[in-house]
Amino acid sequence: MQSAILHVDGDDFFAALARHHDPKLRKKPVIIGYLRSRGAVVAASYETRCSGISPGMTMQHAARLCPDAAMVQIDWDRVRIASDTLLRILNRYSPLVETMGADAAFMDYSGCHALFGPPQDFARRLQKEIGDRMHISASVGVSPDKAVSRVACRSAKLGMMQWVKPGDEVAFLAACPLGWLPGIDDALRIQFEYMGVRSIGDLARIPVEVMEHVLGATGRLLALRARGMENARVRGCRDTDALESSKEFADDAISPEQILVDIAGLCSHIGFRLRRSRLSVQTLQLSIHYIDGRIVSGQTLLTPPSHRDPDLFQAARNLFLRLYLRRVRVRRIDLCAKKTAYCPAELPLGDAVHRVKWNLALAAADAARSRFSEHAVQLGAALATRQSPV
Repeated sequence: MQSAILHVDGDDFFAALARHHDPKLRKKPVIIGYLRSRGAVVAASYETRCSGISPGMTMQHAARLCPDAAMVQIDWDRVRIASDTLLRILNRYSPLVETMGADAAFMDYSGCHALFGPPQDFARRLQKEIGDRMHISASVGVSPDKAVSRVACRSAKLGMMQWVKPGDEVAFLAACPLGWLPGIDDALRIQFEYMGVRSIGDLARIPVEVMEHVLGATGRLLALRARGMENARVRGCRDTDALESSKEFADDAISPEQILVDIAGLCSHIGFRLRRSRLSVQTLQLSIHYIDGRIVSGQTLLTPPSHRDPDLFQAARNLFLRLYLRRVRVRRIDLCAKKTAYCPAELPLGDAVHRVKWNLALAAADAARSRFSEHAVQLGAALATRQSPV
């Protein structure tokens, strides 16, 4: 069976979403980030990058570097919806889709030739479908190797398709800049440039044993990627049914008590949605976005899986206390319920008696939420948190 891996990357993804939402931005350079209290840049359109703008710098600094650019507040809900749409499009054609951030993904096309035609023809149809449904352009790289597909996608910019035929991987990679190879960051690129290694072809001429001796397992991996011989598999993502909830602080936050109050609210929101779908969650993931652009994430396992607000809050609270180690203001927190599973009815035996009582109480709370709003009833632990020191 002929192997084929596609790497799909949305072109100027954040700026394209902002321009589609506000057509007035279509002829202007765009900088997307947090507009309040020295917020950081999240993304910038291609026109602004020649001015030295990069993610992580403050919006004020970016405005000085590119005074003609439109400064746009990031809308994570819009980004999440667009990212989910892209994932659903890819999942229609292959069960093996691996996300690489909000705007990019690998797709294993192996074995799909008989259904959808040659990979290069399918890639062009896929680009058209993404453009029609999402109003953005996407670049696609196609090759038998995962790393080569990613480099090919980088080469294809903008809105184009680059197909690397089986057997042509080494010749294609030879002329590509070293910084395009996955795993080469700026520090490593500069280190290699001091040694006269400026292209992926230059790196491929260094023996694998030498790379492994100097950089260990990382060196061996880079040497194989430079030769188009990594043979890595696409890891299918099955979390398309994950439930997420976010809280963005208007004036930023530094008090753990204040943040925990809002985490309790997020747990109630997710718990309500889980129970409505008759699901329980096995894994909770929490992300803390600081005002300086740094993001800290972690996840915890719920044993047994649960959909009850107190269980979710206890797990999220312990996770937050483990992650929140910096006395820096927090811009936003994200809570994600992953690996959801069907929740069967419980028999009232042993500890289940206590859980059944909670189920009855939460059912009454959910009835009130359904009648009024999802925020009509909140977890009592949120109120207790205001007065309990952390």
